[in-house]
Amino acid sequence: MMSENSTVESLAITQHQISILATGVTHCFVLGDVTYGACCVDDLSALALGADLLIHYGHSCLVPIDATKVPCLYVFVDIKIDVERLISTIKLNLNDKKSIVLAGTIQFASAIREAKPELEKLGLSVLIPQSKPLSAGEVLGCTAPRIPSKSVIGSFSDMVVVFVADGRFHLEAFMMANPEISAFRNDPYLGKLFLEEYDHQGMKETRRGQ
Repeated sequence: MMSENSTVESLAITQHQISILATGVTHCFVLGDVTYGACCVDDLSALALGADLLIHYGHSCLVPIDATKVPCLYVFVDIKIDVERLISTIKLNLNDKKSIVLAGTIQFASAIREAKPELEKLGLSVLIPQSKPLSAGEVLGCTAPRIPSKSVIGSFSDMVVVFVADGRFHLEAFMMANPEISAFRNDPYLGKLFLEEYDHQGMKETRRGQ
């Protein structure tokens, strides 16, 4: 089970490799349905196909492996990015801030952990939040950590979140959970930092209207 942005070629190669490397495998199915991350493990389709194992590429184990209808193996995607560029971008644009929350999507979790001690050497207080059972720093569109006031040095106005991702969907979950914290998104592919805003009042009015 792979993300919808995987290419047809990569899916075919993966299917072929699994068939070769996994001794005793007679059939390997690639589910082509859209999956919405860790909260959308399609174990029922795997069960209908008679599968003995479901391999899910992407997010952490939001659905426990002992709760699926078919045994599930989570494979976390790890994309290597230029961590030095991330650090220098933060230093250049946020040098007046003393407290930073580092978070992002799962494929950049290792880069976030690598950047933390280097940013602390610059005198910044760096928090990598965790909303269990997700990995530290990982945010989903449906699951985001709430930053407690005791973790804040000064006030929330002195803190910013730097969210490492190439889109803002998951960041919006963090912004909804933490409306007091200013949000910046670092696009690791463009190497740029974007100030992101969210219409909290409009969201509340829309929900009341429903």
